[in-house]
Amino acid sequence: MNFTLKFHTSAPTNLEYYEIRARIQFELKDKKYVAAHVTDRSVSFKDTRWFMRRNFEFMLDGGEFVISDEPNNRKLLTLNYYWRYYPPLLIYSFLVIVSILNKMYDGIWFFGGFCAIVMPIDIMRARGKANELLRNILKADS
Repeated sequence: MNFTLKFHTSAPTNLEYYEIRARIQFELKDKKYVAAHVTDRSVSFKDTRWFMRRNFEFMLDGGEFVISDEPNNRKLLTLNYYWRYYPPLLIYSFLVIVSILNKMYDGIWFFGGFCAIVMPIDIMRARGKANELLRNILKADS
């Protein structure tokens, strides 16, 4: 079982392949991501979970940049990223087990409601971070 939700965002650009790839690698290194696999038209990355984050900085779990051709000699930069939902699922499962063992069945509803509120917010934060990453890579493109 994969335990991930997959999303994507994209933007057109006039940059060349080598410029896009260089900007992607620079931005990933700047944001402390690890480039897992680099080809001439794609760069995959993942988060380094073991780094200490300043101010509990939010990061994407991982993804892949794909460069494709568009008409009029333009390129389309697509960011396919994913969000892992097993950490909140594990925490919720642990809290449910503790609630059942202590015969505090209201805890199941409380923590379930909490997860129902927090998980969509986390997904929206991931979408915002993906758009920001894409925007930073293409910001000098005019």
